[in-house]
Amino acid sequence: MAWTFHLLAEHPEHERRLADEVCTRTSGSPVTFADLPHLPHTRNVITETMRLRPAAWIFTGCR
Repeated sequence: MAWTFHLLAEHPEHERRLADEVCTRTSGSPVTFADLPHLPHTRNVITETMRLRPAAWIFTGCR
């Protein structure tokens, strides 16, 4: 989540778009699992964050 907030701070146009999408879809209510298919920009932001800053590194070692 920290990287998501960091990237959104660097790209305020996406932060506004994400906030507008969530507010429009939920009318101020908490987001539920049922809302997720209706939040494409939110999904794109999270997917792009995970692409740029993956949560865990994959280590391969020599034997």
